[in-house]
Amino acid sequence: MPDHWYAWDIDSCWIHTVAGAGVFGSAEDALAEWQHAVGPAAGTALSPSAPETTARLLARCLETGPLLDMLQGSEPRELIREYYRLRRRARGLAGATAASAAAASSGGEDPGPEREAFLSWYAARHDDVPQDAADAVDTILHEWGPRAQPGERSRYACSPHRIEMTAHLIREGYFPDYANAALRLLPEWTQWCIGQSGLNGDFAARSRAAALTEAAALVDETHESAAEQDEAPFRRQE
Repeated sequence: MPDHWYAWDIDSCWIHTVAGAGVFGSAEDALAEWQHAVGPAAGTALSPSAPETTARLLARCLETGPLLDMLQGSEPRELIREYYRLRRRARGLAGATAASAAAASSGGEDPGPEREAFLSWYAARHDDVPQDAADAVDTILHEWGPRAQPGERSRYACSPHRIEMTAHLIREGYFPDYANAALRLLPEWTQWCIGQSGLNGDFAARSRAAALTEAAALVDETHESAAEQDEAPFRRQE
């Protein structure tokens, strides 16, 4: 019987969203398909996954409920087809570990040690540490992807997409003073993550550039969220 390799492309920058799924004849074919989908910047290599990491990544695929995942309506047909297959595939792959997968996804982590480690690093680089630095770090940490991380590599991952999503959530979810304090600190947070993850070369440069771009787009007092700007999307046309 030929090998079957199941691949999920999971966007965990905010919520665990399955961006694509498929079955392949080899691990190399699955990796090549993913790299083709995300573009030439993808430099990921195959590596084994710890059981708890697999459980966390598959947890969202194992849950059920009519409102579990909200489709936007613009997904390609191929993705919709895989969408209805992925839960069955995840159950077959996880088997008896389904219960532990659901439990793994529900837990959170204490951000305290991470916050203090960053602030110590920041203080060593700057003479003055803003009084609101701790609160700004907490804001970033709160929006820096899901609380239940699959491991240290994911915790310090700082792709431009993740940085942009974090900045978007900060602008939309906080009053200007709090949002701007976090946005101003985002380049330093990104540099911290680059050092912790070992990111280098063009990948690190792209992340630094994204953080600087987002930090320059501060929130003013007249900023309104998308919901406030369009309170009645189905208003009558007079």
